Amino acid sequence: MNIKKTFKNYILGLRLKKKFVKHNQSFFLKNYNNKDIVLVELNKLCDIHILYSYLSNVLAVKFKAKIIGYNSKYFPSLKNFLIFVIKRFLNLSYFSVYKSFNTSDFFYPKKKKLINQKFLKYFKILKIKKTLCKLKYLQLKLEI
Repeated sequence: MNIKKTFKNYILGLRLKKKFVKHNQSFFLKNYNNKDIVLVELNKLCDIHILYSYLSNVLAVKFKAKIIGYNSKYFPSLKNFLIFVIKRFLNLSYFSVYKSFNTSDFFYPKKKKLINQKFLKYFKILKIKKTLCKLKYLQLKLEI
């Protein structure tokens, strides 16, 4: 009985996803090929996809920009990276939803070795809140 309910929910989820993709494809028609971009974070939260679709398209029209999705996490293994590439290529999972609202490309951060000494230097300085207010990193002032 539990398997039947799970299967029903899965089919319902696919139907709703298909309806949402169809709505996005008919509602958001323009796609700009400009240097300006609107970055949209990739995630699996379906309720956020509704917000992202409308907000990113409003911003894209306002600034005549293209929409690009990015994965905010590093891939800890080659397996995770390959899954990401296959899903992107075959429009599986959330990629079909993102492509339906004019997301033209997807990218992911490449993991580089971080210089731990720099970060340790800053963390040693941060003993009180006042020093945090004075801290500047990459010419950006952090304020609290």
